[in-house]
Amino acid sequence: MLQYKNLLKISLFTMSFGVVASVQAVTKEQLQETIERQQQHYNNLDNSKVGGSDKKEIDFHRFVLFFGHEFSDKIRFFSELEVEHSLSGDGKPGEVELEQAYIDLDINQRLTARAGLFLLPIGIVNETHEPPTFYGTERNPVEKYIIPSTWWEAHAIYSIQGFTIRALYAQWDIDGDGPKSTGQDEQFGYYIEPSYKFTEKFGVFARYNIWDNSSGNNEDTEYQQIDFGVILKFDYQMQNTPDGKNEFDGFNIGIGYQFY
Repeated sequence: MLQYKNLLKISLFTMSFGVVASVQAVTKEQLQETIERQQQHYNNLDNSKVGGSDKKEIDFHRFVLFFGHEFSDKIRFFSELEVEHSLSGDGKPGEVELEQAYIDLDINQRLTARAGLFLLPIGIVNETHEPPTFYGTERNPVEKYIIPSTWWEAHAIYSIQGFTIRALYAQWDIDGDGPKSTGQDEQFGYYIEPSYKFTEKFGVFARYNIWDNSSGNNEDTEYQQIDFGVILKFDYQMQNTPDGKNEFDGFNIGIGYQFY
C-alpha cells in the first residue's frame, strides 16, 4: 500500500540549513508520539552465471524509530534513528545512524525554514523510502545504485483513478583521471513503473530498470532488470548483466510496516 507523505520539498541550502516549501508529512497528533517502522526480507534468487553463488537469505533490513514534537503551531522537531541489517560494528553487516534530526519553522503558509540534518529531495523514494511508500520488496536499482552518486536527475509521476505511472532518469558526468580510468566518470540509469490499485490495500505493478555505473568505457557494463508483483511485498525479478557479473533471477518476499 502506498502512502504519499511528502508531496513537495525544495531545498535551497542543504548542508546545515534549508528553506523548503512543503506539505507537512506528519499530523499534529502523530507528532507527539513515536513512529516505528520495520522491514524484513527473504530473497530467493538463483544466479544464472556459471560458478556464481545463489542468494537465499533472510535479512532484517532496517528498524527505524521516529521521534517528533510540536513546540507550537509554527515550530516542530523531527528525527529518525535507524538500525540496518540487525548488527553493527567492525565486521558486521549493518550500522546505526541518526538519519534525520531537524527543526521546522513556518514563516508563512507556503514557506518553511529548516535547520539540521535531513534527506535531500533527490529522486522519488529518497525522502519517503520506508516500506509502505514504494512498490516491490527491494528499492528499485536505479535509485539504489545511480541516485546516490548522481548530479542530475529528472522524474515524473502521473496518476488517474487507480492507475499510476512513474518514470525516472539520472546521470553523472564528472571530470578526473581516477573515475575516467575505470569508466565511472559517466553513469546513468532509468526506470519506468506502471501500477494499478484495485483497492487501497491491493494492487499490481511492473518495473523496467536499466543502469550502468561504468558507462564511460567501451565494455558491456549495463544492467537490465525487470520486476513485477503485488503490493503485498512480493515480487519476481529477472536480470540481464554484463559478462562476469552475478545475474540473479528469482523472487523476493518482504514484511514492511509502520505504526504509531
